Amino acid sequence: MSEEVNAGSGENPGKMKGIMGFVISLVAILLGGSIMGWLFVAAGFSKGAAAIGFLFPIAGIVISVMGMKESKAAGHKNGLGLTGMIISIVAIVWLLMVFAGLSLLAGAAGNMQEGIDALNQLNEMSH
Repeated sequence: MSEEVNAGSGENPGKMKGIMGFVISLVAILLGGSIMGWLFVAAGFSKGAAAIGFLFPIAGIVISVMGMKESKAAGHKNGLGLTGMIISIVAIVWLLMVFAGLSLLAGAAGNMQEGIDALNQLNEMSH
């Protein structure tokens, strides 16, 4: 005797992961640039430290997709999981632009320091 399971009934097993992925994606897009900037400055203009900011949107994608898969396997949809995945992808694009800007800033700061050093040497030579 076989029992038929009504797809989509009962609890959605991926709902909580969908919510977590959504919240993490919001943190990534709203605070990711700031976190990346703070790490960049705190680590002495290190691009490697700034790259840590990419962990939030990557975690958002992974958790959202896990929640969506669990929901789909149980016959449910997971709108927040899908939204979290989309926001995380947008956050990665946004953070790539922030990272490029910080890289340009680091290059400009290095060039400016070289110019200041050259001016200081000229000033010392004239005295």
